[in-house]
Amino acid sequence: VCSTASEETSSQPSETCESIGFEDAIAEDLESLLPPTWLDQVNSKVWKDKKEALTLFCAKADVPRISGSSVLGVLPSLLKLVKSDPNVLVVTEAVKAIQIIARSVREDLATECPQIVETLLSKFKDKKQIVSDALVECLGSLFEHVCSLAQVKDELQKAVRDRNPNICRQTLLV
Repeated sequence: VCSTASEETSSQPSETCESIGFEDAIAEDLESLLPPTWLDQVNSKVWKDKKEALTLFCAKADVPRISGSSVLGVLPSLLKLVKSDPNVLVVTEAVKAIQIIARSVREDLATECPQIVETLLSKFKDKKQIVSDALVECLGSLFEHVCSLAQVKDELQKAVRDRNPNICRQTLLV
């Protein structure tokens, strides 16, 4: 998906995802990358179905650029999983999916950034290291590609004042 077309007789290798910059990439529509039943699978009650759908998302959506409008239908489901799913593997994969979206959508996601950051910071209450590591990486991508700390100042202040010491501590480390 990330490669550019090159003739087979050409001695030049085709470009890979790493060599295509965000500005040069053509925005892909998320719906064309995922099967039509993907959202149903993510909203399933069975954790294996959710994990499988999220793993598929991470594999298929890891492209240089995604159309900002195409993630609006997916993002609420991902945030819901991060916020309330009890399975650590599902939460971790959902956070990775949000990180991919942040990297591939960038400024088009800025209006959603406060809600995303608030959800991610609140999940620091989870003491599992795998979840915390994924959250730190995702927040790093958000601050690098989507929004500044100033844009989410209120969410950061709220997290620092949270009664849960893990949320406060991890927020200060971010």
